[in-house]
Parts: sequence; structure tokens; C-alpha cells
Amino acid sequence: MNLTVSDVVELMGDAVVQTGEASLQTQPVEWVSVIETPVENFVRENELVLTTGIGCGEDEERFLQFVHDIAASNAAALAIAMGRFVKHIPDRVLHYASTHGLILLEIPWELRFADLIQSVLLQMEQRKQKEIEQAESLRKQLLEMILNGTTFHQIAEHVSHVFDAPILLLDRRGVIRGKSENSDQLERIWHSSFSHEVIAYQPSVHAPSGSSKWLHDDESAALQLVIRSAGEIQGYLLIGTASEEHTLEQQMALFEHVTTAVALHFLHEHAAKETEWRLQGDFVWSLAKGDVSSWDTALSRAKSLGYQVHLPYLCLTAMPENISQLYQQDREQIGTFDHWLQGVTRCLEEEAYDVAKSLHLQVMATYAKEYLIVFLEVVQDRSTETAYTYIQSFQQRMSLLFPHLFFSWGISKTSGYKQFHESFEEARKALTVGRKQRGPGCQSLYADTRIDRVLFSLIDNQELREMTDSLLHSLLVYSVDRKIDLVNTFQTYHRNKSNVSQTARQLNLHRQSLLYRLRKIESLTGCSLNNPDDVFLLDLSIRLWQAGIFDGS
Repeated sequence: MNLTVSDVVELMGDAVVQTGEASLQTQPVEWVSVIETPVENFVRENELVLTTGIGCGEDEERFLQFVHDIAASNAAALAIAMGRFVKHIPDRVLHYASTHGLILLEIPWELRFADLIQSVLLQMEQRKQKEIEQAESLRKQLLEMILNGTTFHQIAEHVSHVFDAPILLLDRRGVIRGKSENSDQLERIWHSSFSHEVIAYQPSVHAPSGSSKWLHDDESAALQLVIRSAGEIQGYLLIGTASEEHTLEQQMALFEHVTTAVALHFLHEHAAKETEWRLQGDFVWSLAKGDVSSWDTALSRAKSLGYQVHLPYLCLTAMPENISQLYQQDREQIGTFDHWLQGVTRCLEEEAYDVAKSLHLQVMATYAKEYLIVFLEVVQDRSTETAYTYIQSFQQRMSLLFPHLFFSWGISKTSGYKQFHESFEEARKALTVGRKQRGPGCQSLYADTRIDRVLFSLIDNQELREMTDSLLHSLLVYSVDRKIDLVNTFQTYHRNKSNVSQTARQLNLHRQSLLYRLRKIESLTGCSLNNPDDVFLLDLSIRLWQAGIFDGS
């Protein structure tokens, strides 16, 4: 707590307060000095000025100018030694001091300035020492609490009592981890602000500049402080209106100890959580690979990790499509790629669990081999609906955390009990086929990829490759040279079961023009469109070419 003019008056003995009595207990005193006219720029803000009034006691105008200059310097107070040079203070001077908020004191001539200055400086030193001791005591208390495994809620309550103010402790994604009992209004301020300003997760070695800011609602305000360690944001400390025992500057110094201690708590938690994540990730990956020696062992490991493997699960695989590009955009600000990627993938895993929790579903997830692998609890007759609901919720959250990141998804057909490997393989194949057929950003069901999987199974058949190249080469060259899409012409004709009139209408062609194109297809491929076997081979070759398996060149 700062020294005030009221405290100094007590040291002065027989001092008389002439003006500014209402401000005695709130006006801080940061220094004390002896000044005589002229003032010029020798007085600084919140400085207690002692004077004998020499040179202006008999000149009212000069006296008034002297008081004017002291008031203009925002001095804490002006104390005038009465007796030798100043017999009384003119009414004009008193009126000016009163109307301009200057505390004007009369002190006895016998009071030595040196003794008063020594007493004031001693009081300042004692109070400063008390602040240091209080800060050190707070630091030790918080450290002891953290080492003893105290929860975030208990820490928030303790800090709240120290500052007589409501407290919230939040992680780096804005989730409330600890709060004091009197923090309802503070929560409303936070949720109001947070709903409009979602904190995007940035696993950066350089935390954003600015460690504090004020948040407001219609009724009150709160101070938000960043909790950081090793340059990374760990979380946030939110403080409501505190008591006036400490100035804001003193409070900020104490809050620094609080944020340092809480950062240590977050790091301790993160270290423990990181170990847990690795164990969970290894277990989920072993289920996906089918690397399970016995289900008794798997059940034991699952129980120790908090998983319920006896539930029916569906597998989802997600591939972040542009993760390298995102890194390249801000590589100077976010450190090495490995460090950045580790943070991003950990965030993806955390969100995979949080989204499932919001849907009241069990989930097991890990990031491995460029995939986010999610085993999601499903109701057997609503597995596909559950999967799409989960994906939509996940991508909505990702759009807030990483606005430019997008994903391709594979969704398995198999869901049920102890079918983790089969389900993962289906989801992986659905993702692979979907990306080849529809490009990045697709969502592919394994059940909808039957034809594509058959086509991909033919990739190593050399005879089929030669036949496809032979059938399509001339057809594709002609289509490019003449800018006539004969492939689409054939497919439309085939879909319409060889109905010329219906095909012509769909292609917006004259009947004779369509017949010309059909004859050209036959001449270029050597296939008869009246022969079902030739039509089948031509259709299969076009499907293989469109799947990207053969180039047809």
C-alpha cells in the first residue's frame, strides 16, 4: 500500500490542513522535496513539496503564482512552514488551492525539514519492504500449494482472498479451470467476451505481444492477464474489481507472482498429461493395427487409461490437407515445424475428445501416420448419422481454432465390438479412395466405395492396363483435338440404355449429330455399341481412366 498524505500528516505533529481534506487518505505520496520559488519543472507528480515561502510571503501575486505552479505539477501536497516568511496564507491562495484540488498544509516553523524527510522516506521503505515480503509470502504459498497437488479451484480461491477480488483461471483455449466462489459476474464477462473473440490455439515459441487487457460488460470490468512460460501461452488469469488496499501497479507486481506460479501448475499438468496422451495414443494405434495379443490384456490396459472398449465403435480417419502450407505462412513466428506440428496434432486430439464429450459419446483417438484416428461410440442403427454429426461438430470447432485448415474424412462401414482393426482399414480405404475420386476435403463412406475398390484392386493387372490404353488412346486424342467429349457421349448413351432420342435430348444434340459421334466412338475404339461385351469393356476402361489408375495415353 502506498504512503498517503494522511500518513504524512500524522508524522508532522501539529500540521493544519487548509484545503483538500477529502483527498488526504487517497492521494499517494511517492517522494518528498524542498522547493522555493521559482518552481519551473523541478516538481514531479505525486511529490510532497515542503517550502518556507521565502521570496513570496509578502507578495500575494507571487505567492499565488507559486501555488499555481505546484498545482500544475500535480504534486501530492504543498506543506508551508509558517512563521518567519509566511505569517498567514491569503484567501485568494486558499481559494485557488481549494478549487484546483491541491492539498495545502500549514506546518510549524520548528519542524525540521530534514527530520520530516527522513521519517517519510523511512515509512516508504518500510512499506516497500512489506510489499516485497507479501509478494514473497504469496509466491511461497502458491508454490507449496502446487507441490501439494492443490487444484486450480483452490488456487483461485486463495488468490481471491489475498486480493479481495473474484478470480478465474482459464487454459489457453479459454476453458475455465478454476474459479473463486464469488466469480459469477466474472464468468458472465468472460463468456460474453469469449463468444466474440475465440482464442485460436497457437503452439508458438513467441507468445503474442501484450500481457494484459480489460474486458467489459454493461455492469463491470475485469482485467485479463496472460499466463505464459518459455514464451508459450499456457492460460489466462481474470481478476474482477479488487480492493483499494494496493495500487494497480502493486497489484500487477503481485499478479506476476500468481501467473508465474499458475504457469508452473499448467506445465506440471501438461507434463503428466503428455505422458498420458502417449500411453493412450500407443494403445489406440495398437487397436487400429490389430496389434492386440489378448483381449484380457487390452481390457486391463483400457481400464487403466480410462477407456471403455466393450462399447460399439465406428472408425473415422481424418487427414489435414494443408497443414504444411499453414506452417509456411507464419514459419518465422512459430519456430520449428516439428515443434509446431506437435502442438497442432495434440490440439486435434484434444478436440476429438472434447467434441465427443459435448455429444455425450465415448471416444478413443490418436494422431498417427498423418491421420487423426477416431474410434467413436455409436448406436448400431444410427452409426452413419452419428459419424456425420461428430464430423460437423469437429470441423466447426476447427474452423474457429484453425480457420484455414481443412480435412478429408473416411468413415468405416463396420461398427461394433472388438472390430477396431477392420473398422480402421475400412475408414483408411474410404479416405484414400475418396481423395482420389473427389479430391481433398471429401467425406467418404466405405459403403459407397464398392465400385472404386474393385477398380483399384485391378491396378496390377498388366493385360487390363494394355487393353485400356488400346481402347482409349485414340478416343481421348480425338476428343482433345476436336474438342468433342466422346467419353461423356458414351457414358450418357450407356446410362440411357442405348436410347438415342433420350441421349440426344440430354446432350442437346441433333439426332444425326449423336449418331455420327456414336459411329466415331466405334471406329476409334474398334468396339461395337451393339455388342454387350464390347460395351462392358469400354465402360470398364473409362471407369479405370477416370479413377486415375490408367492414363489412357
